[in-house]
Amino acid sequence: MPLESQQSNQVTVMVSDALAPAKVQNLRYTVSQGKVSLAWDPVTTNSDSSPLTDLAAYRVYRKDDEGSSPVLVGTVASTIDNQVTNFDDTTMLDGASYLYIVTAVDNEATPNESVASDELPVKTIPSVPQNLQATSGDGHTHLTWDSVLDGGNAKKNENLAGYNVYRSDDGGATFNKIGSVDKNTLSYQDNTVAIGQQYIYAVTAFDNSP
Repeated sequence: MPLESQQSNQVTVMVSDALAPAKVQNLRYTVSQGKVSLAWDPVTTNSDSSPLTDLAAYRVYRKDDEGSSPVLVGTVASTIDNQVTNFDDTTMLDGASYLYIVTAVDNEATPNESVASDELPVKTIPSVPQNLQATSGDGHTHLTWDSVLDGGNAKKNENLAGYNVYRSDDGGATFNKIGSVDKNTLSYQDNTVAIGQQYIYAVTAFDNSP
């Protein structure tokens, strides 16, 4: 019978999961003033199609353009039993173009991160024009406002195409567009006013989307 020694020192090991979650699918968005709202389908399998049991979070990345590196803009805590599959980005700039990417990560000590989702192109809504001023003359109203362009940041409102001018004849209940100017024009003269009539004006910025 073989002679057997005493036991060596003991060592504890936890078997880790080397499988990453599957790729995030159906990334989509809506935009509102100052916000991009993202949503995607829940990830329920690993990269090999086996059931995913250890989902920990989704990571949301943003790129300025095709050639730039993705920057992490948010992490959404999520589990298989409590999936959270949406994220609001309020750190983007107005009137700009971005590419968004989402990945899934598990809860391993060194998290396994999924293959990146397909890149989602998004245009944000231009900034609201500020400091609208109106002066009236004989049969006309002259409007001026501040540019939404930022001389110190070319990314902000990079897609700006121009400004739309609206007028209300009924105390602000309804507004009708009466004209447009290009992005370099910060004034508009309304020559269709009636003497003695009160008007309310508003200006919006629009981008170069088709």
